[in-house]
Amino acid sequence: MEILDNAITHVEKDNMRGLIVHNDAQHFSCGVNLQGVRGFIESKDMDGLDRFLNHFQQTVHRMSVAKFPVVVAPVGMSLGGGFEVVLHAKEVISHANSVMGLVESVVGVVPGGGGCKETLYRWVEKLNGSADNSGDKDISEACWKAFMNLGMGTTASSPILAEDQAMLRNNDHFMMNRDSILPAAINAINNPVNQVAFNRPPLTLPGKPLFEKMVTWLQESHEKRHFMAHDVIVGTEMARIVTGGDVAPGTIWSEQDFFDAERRSFQTLALTEATKERVATMLDNGSPVRN
Repeated sequence: MEILDNAITHVEKDNMRGLIVHNDAQHFSCGVNLQGVRGFIESKDMDGLDRFLNHFQQTVHRMSVAKFPVVVAPVGMSLGGGFEVVLHAKEVISHANSVMGLVESVVGVVPGGGGCKETLYRWVEKLNGSADNSGDKDISEACWKAFMNLGMGTTASSPILAEDQAMLRNNDHFMMNRDSILPAAINAINNPVNQVAFNRPPLTLPGKPLFEKMVTWLQESHEKRHFMAHDVIVGTEMARIVTGGDVAPGTIWSEQDFFDAERRSFQTLALTEATKERVATMLDNGSPVRN
């Protein structure tokens, strides 16, 4: 993220035309450095973890509100934190075989780099035709959609499926030929639409009534043996973020409120023994324990 942060500053300082985030590796990114996160957890350095997450959030936010085009061109897998970078692009030019999604729930945490926030906004946009839900527009359905995507760690095995799941927008594009991706991304820099800052409007949240319904659904699903015990804890934090948690219906949250909620939930889960076990087994054995 330091490289990306510096790149944004460089474009601003030198008044360049735009920024393309791309690499020529097999995969775009399979997430943040989980070993680094493990270090914060094991040393109980929650302040350090909070600074790490805040820097991630503010960097991707800079991408979306930049006064110049920011185009992300992913190939292969874009998962977890890698996909959070994709979510904050003004335009995405991906390979047809791209795999995308937020899979943090499997290791017992929530997406902490704007992924929960952006998933909710994307579903509001897809269902209502606009990310603005002011007035009488109820976003409960969008909250449920975001809750399920995040809690299930939903992935899309193609850009077409990603658009169906509100992971990509209809102004994003994909290329069949991998060699065509970078030239297409360069052309996208000249798109006047991408010159506009990608500001997110405040959202009016359903609050406590919907949050409690989601928690009840999680508990009942656990009783039916659909989920493990810790899945209920992780899912509760997902629900807390997308609904506002214990706030009153009609409470208005800004983009920063969602960022703050993500960091709080991430830290809450990081302190649990079950999440520590999932992270450790993922790193040591290549697969997280089901607990």
